[in-house]
Amino acid sequence: MWRAAGSGRAAATLPAMQHQHPDVVRADDAAAFLGLVPALTGGTPQESLVLVAFTGRRTAGALRLDLPVSSARGVGKRFATTAVGMLCKVERVDGVVPVVYTGLPFARAPWPLLERVASRAREAGLDVRDLLVVAADGWGSLLDPAQPVGGRPLAEIGPTPQGTRLLEVDEAVRLPEVPEPEIEVFLDALVRWELLPEGAGRVHGLDPARGVRGRAFGPAAAPERFVGRVLGGLDVSAAIEGMLEEHPDGPCACSALLAALAGLPVLRDLVMMQFAWGPEFGAYVRERTLVSAEPVEPTDPVVLAFSGGDMVRPDPDRVERGIAAVKRAAACLSPADRAPLLTVAGWLSWTLGRGTIAAAFVDRALVADPAYPFASLLGTMLGAGMLPEWAFRTEPLAPAARAWLPAG
Repeated sequence: MWRAAGSGRAAATLPAMQHQHPDVVRADDAAAFLGLVPALTGGTPQESLVLVAFTGRRTAGALRLDLPVSSARGVGKRFATTAVGMLCKVERVDGVVPVVYTGLPFARAPWPLLERVASRAREAGLDVRDLLVVAADGWGSLLDPAQPVGGRPLAEIGPTPQGTRLLEVDEAVRLPEVPEPEIEVFLDALVRWELLPEGAGRVHGLDPARGVRGRAFGPAAAPERFVGRVLGGLDVSAAIEGMLEEHPDGPCACSALLAALAGLPVLRDLVMMQFAWGPEFGAYVRERTLVSAEPVEPTDPVVLAFSGGDMVRPDPDRVERGIAAVKRAAACLSPADRAPLLTVAGWLSWTLGRGTIAAAFVDRALVADPAYPFASLLGTMLGAGMLPEWAFRTEPLAPAARAWLPAG
């Protein structure tokens, strides 16, 4: 995982808290319970601490953090305090099962760290229901008095529930294979979106030719390029919505438009936030950032949404479709030109609490362009273990953000 230089702090994921309904854990024993953990975290944890949170008998989600590299006492103490502090931000959490996943042998697993986490959790008033380790050669519980010295066989761990879709990192960040003819169509459309006032033509109800000034008599400036018109406030929300649709009839110019908009920070942010919160919020973002001359205050929903502040949770289905659209567009570009889109995919993943996957996208973005500012910013946030506030509560506290709660 990418980390900010010198930070050494863990990134985290909270997919279960983010957009799934809490489930009743019906594990008959610890081995069966461990079979459920990958379903809660959205993937198979590695070198991780997973804090499975409970509200009564129901799981309230799972918080996954990278294990600290150093075994120094001070590092472990800070790690435990940070981990439990993050868990305590979750609404109505009253219990926890900490689970360590390590590639070390069972006998060398970080038991002191697990005990420190348990101690901090109890000090915070949480009921520690078990303390589990899954190591390279066995698993076990710190609370089991009959624990074998070498742990119990890994084969005892129950299966992950059938139908669970696990997002392994390599799979999640892999770009699709796009046929060469489609790439050529994409690149041609991209040039048109970037250089011509009418772009690549009508797409998803957007008619870029409308409002284009023709040449008048006498000297006249060349018509403004399409991306310049969008910067001037041209409404492209219909086209952004179209990017989330399936395209059974083949490649669409909206994919190239996505790449063109992502190349300009303010338009990139507009696309990201409309993907996550829908066209009404997209219209609000456009008004506040492109049309209005008023400064955007730190408490504005635009800032809260971008920075992971106290905002309404984004729509996970829209975000998933947005990630798919971004990955397909990125696949049509040369590797050196992918940084903006890869970082967008990272940010969208982060909104779902998938810090590890977001960091993998950031890694690839920084390989494409080590100086890309948004990738560096997002990487710093991930390296510090930052999660969006909406991962911890069902509704925002900020009055300006509450206005965007879904009706009903």
